[in-house]
Amino acid sequence: MTLFDLLFLATFLLTITCLGAILFLILRGRRKNALRLTAALAAMLTLYFGALTIVSLASPRTLVPVGQDRCFDDWCVALEKVSV
Repeated sequence: MTLFDLLFLATFLLTITCLGAILFLILRGRRKNALRLTAALAAMLTLYFGALTIVSLASPRTLVPVGQDRCFDDWCVALEKVSV
């Protein structure tokens, strides 16, 4: 498990927790606090997706020839043919 996997899991769990808290605050009638938490969640997700986009654009492209396997953990994929 890499640092990016842990960051994804932390972001996912934080998002689920915040959404539950926002729902709880709305049901309790604390709309101002719910809006603040929503804004904080939106800011955090914007930073996360911004970093994700920057890393995706900065990473080198990997070209895999036709027929060669590309493996990830316990599964592999391969391109068999290209048609236009």
